[in-house]
Amino acid sequence: MRVLTNTAWVTGQQIAGRAATAVSLRGRHSWRERLGVLALWRYDAALLNIESRWLLAICAAKKLLPWTRCRILSVDLILTHPRGVAGHLAFRVRRWLLREVDRFVLYYRDTAELRGVYGIPAERVKYVPFKVNTRDRVLATPVTDDGFFLSCGRSNRDYQTLYAAFRGLPYHCFIL
Repeated sequence: MRVLTNTAWVTGQQIAGRAATAVSLRGRHSWRERLGVLALWRYDAALLNIESRWLLAICAAKKLLPWTRCRILSVDLILTHPRGVAGHLAFRVRRWLLREVDRFVLYYRDTAELRGVYGIPAERVKYVPFKVNTRDRVLATPVTDDGFFLSCGRSNRDYQTLYAAFRGLPYHCFIL
């Protein structure tokens, strides 16, 4: 199984009982190299992790080549609300292109707003609880927080719940 991807872990994995061979999107600098990978008939699947530009390019290629068997999988994609006139025009194009994605794998459970804004059917969205692969190393790291809490990431955050959690505590919450 040939998989077009921006991740390194695909090669050697078994997908539907077949060994996967990754074709990397990394290092594609010239326009000729970039266009070459969009020959979707060469691939069984495209797997993009936190990557919107390549995902949209692959979706556009699939729109142009609808007979290809290439399945598109997006992992942890962050989609935002449109702002301004140009943002609304780009949003309409993104929404139209994202119809080509076969499965969205997301690390947050509540996808109702995302599905509503982008028109993504619930059956194409899969929630996967985030798993830290290096938990033992994280727990073994000495903590030197100097009185700060730190939360990092690109996922959509539920700030109202965060504010409610801090209410009544002798701490301040700042969001950067």
